[in-house]
Amino acid sequence: MYFVPHAAAAAVPIKICFVDDRSGAAADTGKLSLEGVELAIDQFNAAGGANGHKAQLVAYDGKTDPQLSATYAQRCAEDDHALLILGGDPTAPAAAMIPIAEDNRIPLFILAATADRLTQPVMPYVFRFGPDSTQEAQAVADLLATQQFKRVALVACSATSGIDYLRAITAALDKRNIPIVIEQTYDINAVDLSPQLANVRNAKPDVVVVIPYPADGARVLRTAQQLGMSLPTVVVRTVLMETLRKLAGDASDGVVTPNTVDISRADVKLLFSHLDTRYGPHQPTLYSVISYDAARVALAIASQPSVLQRLEAGDIAAARQNFRDDVERIGTFEGVQGRKGATYRFTARNHQGPAGDNWYVYTQVTEKGTRLVPANLNTFSPKK
Repeated sequence: MYFVPHAAAAAVPIKICFVDDRSGAAADTGKLSLEGVELAIDQFNAAGGANGHKAQLVAYDGKTDPQLSATYAQRCAEDDHALLILGGDPTAPAAAMIPIAEDNRIPLFILAATADRLTQPVMPYVFRFGPDSTQEAQAVADLLATQQFKRVALVACSATSGIDYLRAITAALDKRNIPIVIEQTYDINAVDLSPQLANVRNAKPDVVVVIPYPADGARVLRTAQQLGMSLPTVVVRTVLMETLRKLAGDASDGVVTPNTVDISRADVKLLFSHLDTRYGPHQPTLYSVISYDAARVALAIASQPSVLQRLEAGDIAAARQNFRDDVERIGTFEGVQGRKGATYRFTARNHQGPAGDNWYVYTQVTEKGTRLVPANLNTFSPKK
């Protein structure tokens, strides 16, 4: 329990910690997520904060290292006296922060990390704002069914997130009665992926679904190109990361991916206009959108009297507890992620925010990997 003098109460900040990967294999995710958080906090502070309380951001670079991410999360809880932690785009660092959040009873808002197990079963202090593997896999299966693909090849990295997603997409395709003709896995550090891709080619699928990390995903696409494969290809959200597309170059052109950024929405256009003005041009990727929604929700809950009064009294443990309780009482609400009408829902029994339909649009890679545009589904179909 931490106390501050009563005279200084009006100056007590709403302290938010951010722990994510701004260097390392998943640097794109953390950089973009931090931008969404910074924008939300700046807008909150420019509007006067909450009863004179301004938000204060403490940001750490987890470097795509689970142990380092856990260490920074511990610092957020013990040294920084933060109200909550935002972060967790890759699965491994997100998972490493969960025990810290639970042990220290500090709310953790996970962003884009997909593994189902991060919010199943429900843990008291852990909430997620991005769709999980099962939700995204269902979006992929829906796309393949709509486009009438009949023979699917799955190519997945053997990292935890890859295996989790592989399980989810297998179940989703089974529900849609879409046959899997071949399944190939590989180590993310493997240099030569030609054996796996040759096996895929020989199985004669009519579509390939790739579940990679960034650098190895580029190797998969380039290897397929070198082997003369020109099959319709879905890559999971990893292809939204600039790292993968830069490494893959024109081998990524035509790839389709599920995305939760509907650029036709006026509020989404406005958000990206703000991001472009402050940070430079942005492609329509989901990382800044998820973090912006998460930060806005965090600031709205931190502004509640039940939380502010505890902050003013210097009782950070009670403030965190009340914050956590208020998240579970939100119920259903709409953010800027997803199509119009998409909703989040948090309750005592559900800490996986994205709920119901309308979450996904489909995005396509063009111009040697440099642009993301709405997918042309008229041409994304089995080759005759």
